[in-house]
This record gives sequence, C-alpha cells and structure tokens, in this order.
Amino acid sequence: MKKELIKEVVRNFHKSKLPPTKLRDIAIPLHTGKIITLSGVRRSGKTCTLINCMKELIQSLTPFSSLDQIPGS
Repeated sequence: MKKELIKEVVRNFHKSKLPPTKLRDIAIPLHTGKIITLSGVRRSGKTCTLINCMKELIQSLTPFSSLDQIPGS
C-alpha cells in the first residue's frame, strides 16, 4: 500500500506545475551528477531554493521526469 501511495505522489508531482517562488541569492552546483541535499532551520527557504533549482534544470532541458521531490518532506 505504501509503495502505491508513493507512486501516486510522484505521479501527481510530475503532472503539476511548479509554484511561484522567491529567488534567493545562493548558488547550487546543479550539473555535478550528484544528489543535492539542503538542510537548515524551518522556514529558511530550502524548498523554494530546490524549486528554483528544478526550474533552472527544466530551462536547461533536463527532463522533468528526472526531478523528484516529495512535497512535505
């Protein structure tokens, strides 16, 4: 059951549009071939920063299906 729920969340994420976000003055290395993790205190802009990274990757023609983020995690 959990596996199907995770699949559904990922499917819904890929169907949705990315929300508007505030641009932050931070540079994240995106083309390293490695997993990117941001950590920090609550409400410091981690999710918005990752969404901005996704938008940048989409603009650089990275397939949307390779961008995974589970909302609320």
